[in-house]
Amino acid sequence: MRLTLVNTGRGLEAWAAHERVGVAAAAPAHHPSQAQLSLSGGPLSYEYRFFKIELHSSAPTTGGPSLSTTGPRTSTHPSGVEGGPPEHLRQGKTSEHLIDGRPFDAEIQLHFYNRQLASSAAEALRLSDERPIGSLFAVVSVFAIGHSPELSPSTSANNHSSLGRHQQSGHKQRPAMGFLLDNLDSLQNQGSSLAVRVSRRQIMELITDRRHYVTYEGSLNRPPCSETVDWILLNKPVPLDLAKLGQLFDKLQNTNQENVRPINGLFNRQLRTSIAFDGSASRPAEQKQPAAFKENCSKVSGRLF
Repeated sequence: MRLTLVNTGRGLEAWAAHERVGVAAAAPAHHPSQAQLSLSGGPLSYEYRFFKIELHSSAPTTGGPSLSTTGPRTSTHPSGVEGGPPEHLRQGKTSEHLIDGRPFDAEIQLHFYNRQLASSAAEALRLSDERPIGSLFAVVSVFAIGHSPELSPSTSANNHSSLGRHQQSGHKQRPAMGFLLDNLDSLQNQGSSLAVRVSRRQIMELITDRRHYVTYEGSLNRPPCSETVDWILLNKPVPLDLAKLGQLFDKLQNTNQENVRPINGLFNRQLRTSIAFDGSASRPAEQKQPAAFKENCSKVSGRLF
């Protein structure tokens, strides 16, 4: 799969080469050499096609990874409470969603457009401006934690909570997003881009947990913030190389040092989850959810992809 890495001036994005908006297509939308990555199942009623990845975080001066010394508490309450988290939790935000009112070191978002409603990402974005309709996009959010080589992945991960305290596996997990973080030298200036080839496996490695997630109907994360997105927050975080993540904003010139949307409350949006609240076989019995989270979630089932 060919991706175009782009320094947008607001952060880094990785576009499917044939879907990049505002640039002549590198290949026809259905070129046989392009492996089409589709999303369906789970809470979704349509089939969606992948078109870009966004990496959201903040520079150390605004509370980025190098200042993150403790992870989120183990209880779970997405987006804090109605109206957003207290002011002290708004400082140093590094992910666009909060768990128990606290951020992760970064948030990776995989964007998909509804292939039944639009023929391309460009058409879907145009429709979201002209006549917004629900379920036009699906965005899979993967929380990321900084991983130091001297720590085992399980040690790093246990300093942070996932949505349901997903039990970490013992096998070594490679830091994610290497295809982007390894190319920071080529993306230093706003508007710079780089074409890379990645395997389908490298993208799918970001999908850490296809069975356990929280979902809600929300908006795009940038103006006009149309209410057209089915958001899916995966339960299990991925590791990112802490040193490379710390270099992210040092190496990017003329780039916004915080590409994280201001935190908002739920505003009566309904949360749905496939994470079990009891000791059933769908997750380890010792995992527990706080009462507040249970009361704000309804059940949904199904495996993604």
